[in-house]
Amino acid sequence: MVLFKKYFLFCNMKYLALLAFSCFLSFGFGQNILVSESMDIRTDLTYELLGQYGDNYLVASYSDFKFSIHNFNNELFLTSNQEFELEDKKSRIIHIYPDKEHFNILYSTVDKDFSYVINMPYNKSLERGVPDTIIRMEKQFQNYKYRYTFSEDKTKMGVLIIQSGDLIGYFVYDIIYKELVYSDEIQLEGYKFYEEYRKSVLSNSGILYLVFEFDNYYFKREKHQFKIIKIRDVGDRTEATIPMANLLTYDAYFSYDNVNNMFIISGLGSEKNLDRAELLFQIKQDPKNLNEYEFLTFTFQDKLLSDFYNNVQKNKRNYLENVQVQDLIFMDDGAAILVLEEVKKMERISSGSRIDYYGNRYTVDYHYENIMLFYLSADGDKVWQKLLAKRQFSNDDEGAYSSYFVFKNPNHLRFIYNDEIRNENTVSEYIIRPDGASLRTNLLSTDFQKLRLQVRNGMQISSHQVLIPSLRGKILKLLLIDYLN
Repeated sequence: MVLFKKYFLFCNMKYLALLAFSCFLSFGFGQNILVSESMDIRTDLTYELLGQYGDNYLVASYSDFKFSIHNFNNELFLTSNQEFELEDKKSRIIHIYPDKEHFNILYSTVDKDFSYVINMPYNKSLERGVPDTIIRMEKQFQNYKYRYTFSEDKTKMGVLIIQSGDLIGYFVYDIIYKELVYSDEIQLEGYKFYEEYRKSVLSNSGILYLVFEFDNYYFKREKHQFKIIKIRDVGDRTEATIPMANLLTYDAYFSYDNVNNMFIISGLGSEKNLDRAELLFQIKQDPKNLNEYEFLTFTFQDKLLSDFYNNVQKNKRNYLENVQVQDLIFMDDGAAILVLEEVKKMERISSGSRIDYYGNRYTVDYHYENIMLFYLSADGDKVWQKLLAKRQFSNDDEGAYSSYFVFKNPNHLRFIYNDEIRNENTVSEYIIRPDGASLRTNLLSTDFQKLRLQVRNGMQISSHQVLIPSLRGKILKLLLIDYLN
């Protein structure tokens, strides 16, 4: 276990004093950082941060029908590793997820005639609770697959059941009360699930939305539309169409505003070219009447475009390229902050000194660069836009150490990221106020700590703590940032 104090990371004392004074005036606090001892984890296992249970922090790793729970104390010493097996070796773990009092093993299993989905809870003492058989389905030649989503407050879980590339059923499960809310079969006539399905969204009250998109092509743009299926209970299913008014979708993010009770589609659009994002759009749909919706569009401000292109473009551009919608952060007053990130993936041939039987090898370069924030007020009138400069490059790693984690607090947001993608680098953050004021600071250096932080897999565990995993080879460590000191 290693303890860092933020301001001791700098050797230049004059700069240190100025930085500390600036941070104190603008934001008023620093942070303590703990690094755990090492834990071996096989590279073929999936791991999940389960969070804090009492004074301990739990991590799960799993594959097929086996899983392990790794227990760290409040000083991040590894106190135990316990291995478990499901009763039937035909079982397959779908997901391991936490709730306030338990962690849960969601898995599927089969017998001679039926397939089952079961939820198995464990308490913080790692004692198994009563298993809950959520659904039972007739066994088929083709295996079932599952896609899951959670409500914003993590009290509900929605699962889609897929077979042979088609959606055949769904269920919503109450995580707190450990009971099925509803489940049903579904046949979607006129829908091509594999091609047209975009997202499932679950409200805190258990309403499941299925989002499909049609005709997002230049030559069919007059027919371009979203179709929304809203499910409240068995047999209570309604559908609605949202025409896109000749606007093509470059990228979109689907969510539910649980404070103001609105289904939201936020995205980037273009009139003709799907390779460019020419404007922002936001659709707010009334869940009580799906045919009522508000459609807003926003242009990019000149300052943002200038920052994005580094003021070096000879011809002024009024669009963005190579960007993705990564998040939509809701504010209590009905406003929201849309988060974009510049992402480029480039394949290239990597050939050795000779051409062998297998020929050339393709490698993939990953560039995760600028973050862009767009503040959208509830009435659409007040807008601010800001670019947060960032440069991250890696090769053949699926971008595992790139991107960012956003830490949410009522007073500010923190965007935490690796400054460079290498074994020893600086971890930095942008602190954003609701009015758009920002401050960039250095959190820590990973020199000599053997850390490779997968920042985007972090987990906020309280209003002042965030847990970030480090995976270097098969060695897993945890990094705990505490902003309250």
